[in-house]
Amino acid sequence: MQFEKLVSLIETTHSALQKRAAAAVDRSLVVRNWLVGLWIVEFQQHGEDRAKYGSELLGKLSGELSGRGRRGFSERSLELYRKFYLSYRTIPQTASAESQLLADKGYII
Repeated sequence: MQFEKLVSLIETTHSALQKRAAAAVDRSLVVRNWLVGLWIVEFQQHGEDRAKYGSELLGKLSGELSGRGRRGFSERSLELYRKFYLSYRTIPQTASAESQLLADKGYII
């Protein structure tokens, strides 16, 4: 094998697999955002006490998650996740399958 062929093979492999990794991350983030939206909606819709402070929930939740070093959970982002779930309730098969994988690994309840 010539050196240039080796370089070309490595570049091609790297490029192709990097694209696949990015696509997998994108899919995972979509599922995460949908699930977070689902959980927020479920939390807001159940319980008398929760209904009273539902308008403050996103700020409180954002502060708690940020305080724990989590990124991507600003109050605005949480509101968008909630709206995303409400707009796309019809994708539970995909999210369900993905969430089952996460549940099997112990990441979610």
